[in-house]
Amino acid sequence: MYKKKIVKIKDTKAQRKRRFPRLRGMKDILFEEYRYFNLLKKKASQLAATYGYKQIETPLLERNDLYAGSTGKESDIVSKELYSFVDKGEDKVALRPEATPSLVRVFVEHGMAELPQPVKMFWLGPLLRYEKPRQGSFKQHTQFDLEIFGEESPVADSQLILIAYNFFSELQIDVQVQINSIGCSSNYKYYNWNV
Repeated sequence: MYKKKIVKIKDTKAQRKRRFPRLRGMKDILFEEYRYFNLLKKKASQLAATYGYKQIETPLLERNDLYAGSTGKESDIVSKELYSFVDKGEDKVALRPEATPSLVRVFVEHGMAELPQPVKMFWLGPLLRYEKPRQGSFKQHTQFDLEIFGEESPVADSQLILIAYNFFSELQIDVQVQINSIGCSSNYKYYNWNV
């Protein structure tokens, strides 16, 4: 008669880490932390809606030239931090390192300049940047982004500052706002930009 032998494998944390290690610079959000993560997302979304911002979602994957064209080929984001590759269709693509270029693309591509101005949108989602792992920095992180299109007055800037202040205040985080200015383009000659 055949006897089946059951072998119990001792599955320690160290063995699991060796088997399927998390990529360096990445973070799991576990049960205990997720309630705080959801609270942050909820507060951000509610606050944005209170000020008339509408939520938008953009793809995690975009054409590489969207970032090279908007941020500059020599910028640190494009030259050092961008995850880019050629896909199976021979397109050069990149994982989203920042939100603004995608939101500008959406504004232009979908003819939002024809809508009543200003157009206020907010975005909340993951960004991926190659960073040398160090304490407190991650390759993937979540960002809350607010954009105002079609408003040139300083009112737009002051509203964004107010929203940021209110966000931290609602989370009971004591913040202090300090405002500085380098003036307009005619004042730039007085600044040493090569420092």
